[in-house]
Amino acid sequence: MNFDKKMVRAPYIVDVIEVTEANLAEINQVVGYTDIQEDEEGKFILANRRVLQYPPRIRPGFFVTKVSLNDRLQCFSPEIMAEQFTEYRDVVTFEFDEEGKPQYLNIHGVASTENLR
Repeated sequence: MNFDKKMVRAPYIVDVIEVTEANLAEINQVVGYTDIQEDEEGKFILANRRVLQYPPRIRPGFFVTKVSLNDRLQCFSPEIMAEQFTEYRDVVTFEFDEEGKPQYLNIHGVASTENLR
């Protein structure tokens, strides 16, 4: 098998909202199964499994994402968000070939974790 091409698999670009005490009720209307719950750790949303597969409990500090291509919603803990997501910026990267002509390497969003939180 001969891999003769190099290609870029562009990342998915998602819209993100951080769950806070202030927007908990609003987010619950979209992804919640019942009223806002509370336990010893604080308030949380019990997720409607038809809307969000995971996690079952959504707490302030979590992030809800939406993929623009299909409006699919997902929820991530702050730890997973920091590990797997980066802030989107429009960037074009290139290098020059032997003749001095630009060879485009990437024409898509490039990420930065600088201002995530």
